Amino acid sequence: PIGLAMTLIYLYVISQSIMRYRIFDLYEMLGRFAVLSLMGISLATIYTGLVSWADKAFSINAFLASLVILILFDPLRDLVERKITDFFFRERAQLEQEVGHLRRRLSHVIETEELVSVLVGGFSKSRRLTHAAVYLIDPQGTGFDLHGNIGPKPSSERIEAAQIRRYLRPVTQGKPLMASVVAQNRERFLQQNATNSAQREAETAELLRALQADVLLPIYGDEQLHGVLSFKDERLGDPFSPEDVGLLAGLAGQVAIAVENSRLYKQIKERDRLAALGQMAAGLAHEIRNPLGSIKGAAQFVEELSQSKEDPGPEAELLGVIVEEVDRLNRVLSDFLTYARPSSGRPRLQDVNKVLKRTLQVFEAGKASALDLSMDLSEDLPGVEVDAERLHQVFLNLLINAVQAMEEQKDKRLQLSTRLRKVRSLRHGTDSVGGTSHFLEIRFTDNGPGIPHEVMDKLFIPFFTTKEKGSGLGLAVCQRIIRDAGGEIEVRSSRTQGTSFTLVFPTEEK
Repeated sequence: PIGLAMTLIYLYVISQSIMRYRIFDLYEMLGRFAVLSLMGISLATIYTGLVSWADKAFSINAFLASLVILILFDPLRDLVERKITDFFFRERAQLEQEVGHLRRRLSHVIETEELVSVLVGGFSKSRRLTHAAVYLIDPQGTGFDLHGNIGPKPSSERIEAAQIRRYLRPVTQGKPLMASVVAQNRERFLQQNATNSAQREAETAELLRALQADVLLPIYGDEQLHGVLSFKDERLGDPFSPEDVGLLAGLAGQVAIAVENSRLYKQIKERDRLAALGQMAAGLAHEIRNPLGSIKGAAQFVEELSQSKEDPGPEAELLGVIVEEVDRLNRVLSDFLTYARPSSGRPRLQDVNKVLKRTLQVFEAGKASALDLSMDLSEDLPGVEVDAERLHQVFLNLLINAVQAMEEQKDKRLQLSTRLRKVRSLRHGTDSVGGTSHFLEIRFTDNGPGIPHEVMDKLFIPFFTTKEKGSGLGLAVCQRIIRDAGGEIEVRSSRTQGTSFTLVFPTEEK
């Protein structure tokens, strides 16, 4: 009997070694075997008791015993597994409990800051994790910034989008990236003399070390990668089983839903704010513009009377200041109304090169002579559905801003370029590559001193300005016009290379 039992144990271990990708540790092996043993003993006891209850009607009692076993099997198995799990896998059970609690809390979260706070608080309570971090995509979509972590802060607080595309392709396809799998792939490629593939896996492993991650999970939703979650348990070399990763992957899916809800909530708030601004703008137009017109007319009348005298005196200059300031307030009011009101243009299919050249004709009449203006316009570009006059307004605003940014330096260079941007999209959840999306890109690049980091986050906030006489609505209006046309503005700036504003429009595929 002992030899038979040991044979069964041996066969169980061999089956786990063959069927499982990762060999379980001793506690997990003992726990699973204990579940099987207790279930076998319980069922054997029930069966033996019912069969021996009456020796004569053996067939009937065997049927009754089997029926009782089938009835009691599921609840008995759940009870035994729960007790064994609590005894052998306390940390696993605690992680599962904490993840379930996090998923319930995330279903009620609609703010990004609250989302990060809930995640970090939940991760810190789990004894299964020694390191965890939350990376979310920045507004420009150029990279992923660290928003919260437990344990030592990762040496890399930002993941560039280029790194995601180059090294973390499985993540962009909705699959988790595991350090142990990367190491195994590298060893396999080395054995096959696939040097390039082995080097790519080595670079991926280096990035995971910089992020202090054993597992990297995508926050993937709405066909877009919103961010990544990284996890590490430094107590073990290969701490996470496929069951653990599946549990955390479910949490990542819940986080993706919360991120999308947060974005929708912000869009609703923005829409409500703009609606309120639009209603207020109608009142402002009546209450402010009429008095401004009266003030300007009276000041001009008095100015003409003063200039008719032989000695106008200092009041003539002061009246000129009044007229100038009234004009400036009128421009601020016009910009405000343009920003607050919904789009009133007539979008049509436009040739952006023609609109840009027409804008340059207006701009070059008053530009500084020292400005070195160069153009690199791609030919045969597809059209963009946008109102030409509003696009002309955006171009002129960006040109003026670039010249003003280079006002303090001698060598002023401004480069304009248009091109077709092709982006290969990946299908979520599969290994197959999707189609190619096309975007029209218009770039304004200057060699100015760059935009300070603390200003970058406030560029498109209405009424925020660093200019003495600026209204702070120029870029906000530009962003509104571009977004009404379905596009986006991307900004990159550095002290050594200047600033680049890029307008990106969706267009018809060529």
